[in-house]
Amino acid sequence: MKKFLRVFLIFIGVFFLASCGSKIETKTFVGSPQDGIDSTLTYTYQGDKVLTQTAKNIVSYDKLGITKEEAKTALEPVSKQYEDIKGLNYKLTYEDKQAIEKLTINYEKLDYDKAKKVDGIQIDGDSSKGISMKKSQELVESQGYTEQK
Repeated sequence: MKKFLRVFLIFIGVFFLASCGSKIETKTFVGSPQDGIDSTLTYTYQGDKVLTQTAKNIVSYDKLGITKEEAKTALEPVSKQYEDIKGLNYKLTYEDKQAIEKLTINYEKLDYDKAKKVDGIQIDGDSSKGISMKKSQELVESQGYTEQK
């Protein structure tokens, strides 16, 4: 009975310690990097390490002074550069009055060498150590984004 109790207490101790590790959290930032574009950036992170980042941009045709067809002509070449890069998921949809662009980056699976060549993806420092949430927050806030709580 004592042996069973000891094993049970060890199991509970290990389970308790495992549950005390860094939990996965999310931070969201909103901003307008350019007139006519509303952007929402969502980071999922553990400790200081960013796991995923999702950017959702809503592009207003009227505010940019373009038509839906002109938006397609401008955005299609941009969307092509995201193809076939491991760790990137890109979707672009055209609605009547706006285009919606959604890019999700899975930093755990990302092909950093290919991603660095894509316009709009900024990766500084040693990516082998992961992407810092603290530095990411400093960067987006310096670009005018505010945290949405």
